[in-house]
Amino acid sequence: MIKFLTIIKGVLMKTITKVFAVFLVLLFVQPVFSAGNAESKSPKDDSVKVFKLANDNLADLPVGIGLTRLAEEVEKRSNGKMKIEIYFNAQLGQEPEVLDNILLGSIDMMKANAGNMAGHVQSLNAFTIPFIFADEDHAWRVFNGPVGDIVKRDAEKTGYKILTFFEEGARSICSRKGFVSTPDDMLGLKIRIMGAPSIQDGFKQLKSSPTPMAYGEVYTGLSQGVIDAAENPLSAIEGQKFYEVAPYVTETEHLRIPAVILIGMKQWNSLTEAEQQIFMDSADAAREFQRPEAVKLEKASIDQIVAKGGKFKPLTAEERSAFAEQMAPVYEKYKSILGAEVIDGILNAR
Repeated sequence: MIKFLTIIKGVLMKTITKVFAVFLVLLFVQPVFSAGNAESKSPKDDSVKVFKLANDNLADLPVGIGLTRLAEEVEKRSNGKMKIEIYFNAQLGQEPEVLDNILLGSIDMMKANAGNMAGHVQSLNAFTIPFIFADEDHAWRVFNGPVGDIVKRDAEKTGYKILTFFEEGARSICSRKGFVSTPDDMLGLKIRIMGAPSIQDGFKQLKSSPTPMAYGEVYTGLSQGVIDAAENPLSAIEGQKFYEVAPYVTETEHLRIPAVILIGMKQWNSLTEAEQQIFMDSADAAREFQRPEAVKLEKASIDQIVAKGGKFKPLTAEERSAFAEQMAPVYEKYKSILGAEVIDGILNAR
């Protein structure tokens, strides 16, 4: 019996020893297999540069479609090595705070309305003087001409690289109180405007009560009577449904403020010359696509506003001239602030 137990003990010890040996082999070999499997997988491509772009409006509005084309152009021209991620509808904040975050580097790019950006780039105030542009062609001669170059140089000094301008549509007035057909209709009107001093000066010249307010608060402000009116492109009045609470829409075309498409100078300077050229070429291509699309959307917005219960009235040439005549003192004021090169440069381009 003792002999039998001894034999069994010996067999068990040998078995345990073999099992332990196999365990040790697996223990040391497994990392080798794991390493081999890890190497067989495609390594993560960290060479792709991704840029966050903020926009406080909707994707299907004129600027939104232009930004989408810009992102497509950059990705295509860089062979996928640069990509733009667009955050629509103020997901990254309202424009004033995004402008600050661009300088901090927490956001790379944005669409900024020139009216909101004028506090950072003084010469942009010239683009935000009511009735300074005669029509769309006049405005684009300025944006793409010598005055536009002055604005771009000024922007670089404050930390912003302007890639291009987009068409944001001429701005019109929607009101709770009635159509705005004459300067007298503006008397005492509480109207939401952007914060640019030149816009404020223009509306004060018309004896209205200009009221700066965040874009995201306009609908509520109109519905609650905090403001009587707002001024926006027709596509925004339709897209944001402002006509529901301010049904009298007058096509005044008092402002033709471009959308400014920009990247922070810190981010810009981190790019190679070839990458910078890709951005500039892509921006030019996106602008040429966006402009006619924006015009079509603006015209289509008129039909939509009327179909959905809003009331619409365009100013006649005579009515518009009456408003423009009121702006002469404002033009002179900004000539002394911004220089004759800027203001006369605009007026003489008509």
